[in-house]
Amino acid sequence: MRKPNRQEFIRVHPDPEYRAELRAIVLKDDGDYYIVRPELHDALANEMVYVTLYTTMSRQGVLFLWPVRLQLPDDKPLAWWTSAREAAELAMQKWIRLASNKSLGAYDISEAQGLVAEPEWPEQTFQQIIEIAFRNGGLVDRMDHPVIKRLWGLA
Repeated sequence: MRKPNRQEFIRVHPDPEYRAELRAIVLKDDGDYYIVRPELHDALANEMVYVTLYTTMSRQGVLFLWPVRLQLPDDKPLAWWTSAREAAELAMQKWIRLASNKSLGAYDISEAQGLVAEPEWPEQTFQQIIEIAFRNGGLVDRMDHPVIKRLWGLA
């Protein structure tokens, strides 16, 4: 999982079957997101954020999962999250590029000029893409997971 970088144009898979709303742990040191299995939600409730995980492709054909924070009813509105969600929606129809605008406190969204070719989406299902993406520790599936140990200062 990763965020798009500012040099790349991206598209988001338009099929709702290729995204999911999940709970994740974000390690602020490195900005990495780790998806949390549902059976651990209660135990880790104070450690998690809610995200929509979008299947995304760069112009270079690199497939990745892009986590975009969800704003919950009790959350203070945050322009970073709102602009990222707007970008994801637009990227379902057009090639876009994101750039952080710290003075605005949000992302600037640019549409590509002249890029009309549709991305060549892989034939894998969303579940298969997730399994590939998380096979190296990106899924928190037990309380002694290295991410939990790191988060709680046990490692």
